[in-house]
Order: sequence, then C-alpha cells, then structure tokens
Amino acid sequence: MKQARAQGLSALFHRLVWMMAVAPVAGCGSTVITPEQDAGGDVSTTDTAPPTDVVITDRAQPVDAGPYDAGQDVEVVVDVSPVDTGPRDVPPVDVQPIDAGPEDVPPSDVGPIDVVLPDTGPLPDVSPVDVQPGDGGACDPIVGAMHSGGTCNTLIQFPCGLPSDVRVPEGGWLEYTDCERLCRGPDIFFSGGCQVTARGDAGDTLSCITCAVGRRPEGFVPTAVRASDLAGEFLARVTELEEASIEAFERLALELAQWGAPTELVDAARAAADDERRHTRAMGALAARRGAVPARAAANDAWAPRALEDLALENAVEGCVRETFGALVATWQSRHAADATAARAFAVVAEDESRHADLAWAVAEWVESRLDASARERVSAARDAAVASLKRELCRPVPSALVRELGLPTARDAAALADALDAQLWAA
Repeated sequence: MKQARAQGLSALFHRLVWMMAVAPVAGCGSTVITPEQDAGGDVSTTDTAPPTDVVITDRAQPVDAGPYDAGQDVEVVVDVSPVDTGPRDVPPVDVQPIDAGPEDVPPSDVGPIDVVLPDTGPLPDVSPVDVQPGDGGACDPIVGAMHSGGTCNTLIQFPCGLPSDVRVPEGGWLEYTDCERLCRGPDIFFSGGCQVTARGDAGDTLSCITCAVGRRPEGFVPTAVRASDLAGEFLARVTELEEASIEAFERLALELAQWGAPTELVDAARAAADDERRHTRAMGALAARRGAVPARAAANDAWAPRALEDLALENAVEGCVRETFGALVATWQSRHAADATAARAFAVVAEDESRHADLAWAVAEWVESRLDASARERVSAARDAAVASLKRELCRPVPSALVRELGLPTARDAAALADALDAQLWAA
C-alpha cells in the first residue's frame, strides 16, 4: 500500500487499467493475480494511455451549478493546455508523472466542441412501480434505510412477494427492466441493478443499488431524475452526486481545521470542493446533451460537530473505498467510452478524483494516528466491510448501453478491477 501511495494513486489506476487490457480477468468472486504478484516485478504503462493533459476550462472558477434547463444550448469546451495543479506537498502523497506512452489523440484533433441540445420533446411516461408507503394495505412495499448492510444499497420489502411477472434467476440479480420498475419511489436513487436477498413467508426483500461510486456527505438524500435516455439518466445521477460531494469536502475541510490538521490537508480538501464544482458543471452538460435534467443536491449547512472517530469512519468508507474505486472507474471510462466528449471529460475527472483518493488516504493516516487502538480497529473493520460490500454490489449486471456509450466496466471487469485494487491497496 505504501509503495502504491508513494507513486501516486493515479499511476496505480492507469497501471491497473493497462493490465486489464493485456491480461485475462476473473469473474465475480474470483481472485485476480496481477503481473507484479506473478512475476515479482513492476509493470510500466508504456501502452497508449489517455492524454492526461486535457482539462475543462475555468478550472479555478467556483461553479454555480444553477438550475438545469434542457431547452438552452450547452457548450462543452475542452482545452489541451497543461494542468497546473500547484505544489504537491501533502505528505505522504507524492503523485509522480505517468509514463503514458504515445498519445492516442493528437492535440491538433481536439478542439472546442459546441453541443447544441436537440428538442427532445416531452419525456415518456415509464409508469414505474409505486413503492411509496400506500394507504396502509398489507401488500404495500416498504422502503428501508439507505445503505442497509452495504455502502450503496436500499432495501425494499414486498410483504406479499414480488409481482408475478418478475423472474428471479439463480443468484437473485434481476433484469435491468425489472429493477427499473421496482426500485422507484421517494428518496430512492436507483443506479442500475437490484438483487433479491431474501424470500419467504414474510415476503421478498429486494436490494436496490442506489448510488454511483463517489464521496457522499452524511445525510445525503437523492432526488428524482427526469431523463428519456439511459445514459442521460446515469449522467444526471452522477451530476447530483458530484454536487453533493462539494458539501462533503467543505465539511471535511472545516472539521480538519477544527481538529488541528496540517494546513496542507485543509487546503487540499477545499481544492477538492472546487474540483467537484467543475465536475458538476461538466457532468451536467453531458447529461443535458442527452435531454436529461439533473436534480439539485439538497444543501445542508447545519453540520453538527463530530467526534474524530466519526470523521475517520466516514473517510474510510467514503474516501478510502468508494471514492478511491470511483477514481479507478473514471480512469477506465476515459479509455473505453464510445462517446468521445464524455471520454475526455472522464479523463479530467479521473485525474482530479485520483488526487481526492490520495487526500483520503493522507487524511486516514493523520486521523487514525490520533485514535486509540480500539478505535483504529473499528475504522479498519468498517473499511474492510465497505470493500466486501462494494465487491458484492459490483456483480450486478450493467446495461450494455452504459458499457458502450459511457465506458462503464461490465460486472466481470468491475469485479476484476476491485480485486486488483484490493491486492495492491486495500489489503496491502
């Protein structure tokens, strides 16, 4: 783990994505042996990696995400000037330049991209299943708390069983169309998968995957998204999570300052909040291109003071696991998305999120050094549980449209990426 962090997590993520391109992968629940483990050596990233000098303009400008209007023109501007990330003096994080090999896209081929929104007309009525508490009927679905038993899922209890037309295959993972119908309701942030986790006389329990990978603030409650396109819906949900991450980093910066953390960590958390503002703008523009209307993340400025252990627990789960894996996924998407504009945006997001992952591990080292042994054990157990939960969630089927257009890894690829990251970082 220390070697991976000393080299910078961005370098590790590029190397893992490169390895997936040249080595066979294992499926869900399998173990991936990386070339380093097999040969005892290092692997250089001499394969053609995505340009790491692509940036979205207005990097340092705070972004007013504002209401999203699908009826106005949205311009996505890509600039190929080098990224000035400022001094990297946050110990022990030291991100080294990546030897990415030849450029895939010559700079002369990348210019300003003007995107004019089409008139998509009224959104279709998809007639979702109503999972709200009804009139007290015995068969009304009951929505459980977010993250029940995992980092990213909502449980829904069907007291009288699932609808008769739903086929439950071995393993319990339902077809996407069935999940889309069943995982709907207030405060449910469905993101593409669901699994039947229990069946019996008391009814059926459905676990709905309810968020993308990223750092969420405490008390985050997602809202409904209007979209007529699957990729647009996904991007709209990512936009809301990016905006929610602004609050997460602003609170992290405030709490680090209150606990007397090094100035470098406080400043890095504030810079990460500015990164998330740019991400909100970029992902919102990509969603609007597809006629999707992202929701605004609800702001919560009433932050109650938290114990240092609570800060460490949140950082372990949201930062060291979810955001770290999210940075790896964004790196993968930058190499695999068929949508070229989205791929370039993902390349920028991947580099920013890699720095956020570096920050999470630096915060973990500082915070956990100030906890007693029993508290450190609880934080470590929470991190391990989050990794195990994430691996289970990654075995869900991924719609082919999201794999093709936005470059999301398939369930098999995602599981292999998580296993490789586990071997190189989480369990190292």
